[in-house]
Amino acid sequence: MPLNLPNGGLSSVTLILFFLAHELRGLQDTIAKLQAEYEKDRETYRLKFMSSQKQAQETIDHLQRKCGCLTKLFEEVRQRYERRESRQEDLNTISDLKQIIAEQEKDLACMNEEKRYFQMRLMSLERHLEETNASAEEEEFEDARALPIKHGENSPQEPLSPDCPPGLPPEPPERPYFYTPHDT
Repeated sequence: MPLNLPNGGLSSVTLILFFLAHELRGLQDTIAKLQAEYEKDRETYRLKFMSSQKQAQETIDHLQRKCGCLTKLFEEVRQRYERRESRQEDLNTISDLKQIIAEQEKDLACMNEEKRYFQMRLMSLERHLEETNASAEEEEFEDARALPIKHGENSPQEPLSPDCPPGLPPEPPERPYFYTPHDT
């Protein structure tokens, strides 16, 4: 049903169109405001992102420069450490230890010579024992050092090595070299 209006009688359809047009303008204004707000927020976030990105890049550059400086400093310290003078007490300790090692090696060489000497004496005494057919009396073996060594072996009076003192062994052992059943 049409509405009669005093200003000339617009129809209800016209009124509805007018009302809808007014509503449409209101919605368009709201959309424009939302778009403007969206663009403003978007620009704010873009600026924040750009600022954060710039700050991050500056931090990265700063850390890279710092890393370069630390690497250079480390290399300088390492080279200084490698070129440093040895401490006198360290040099003295090294010298003392080298001297101790040399003395121990000399002692070891002398002990080896002495062992070789006793092995040769033992072989000589065994040969002598075999030659006497194990029937000789004990008195013949009392001075085993007096027996000559056969086949060009060292005699007890010859020095065994230039490093070892002459006349090794200095004293014969307390017991005879060979034990016979009646020695015990």
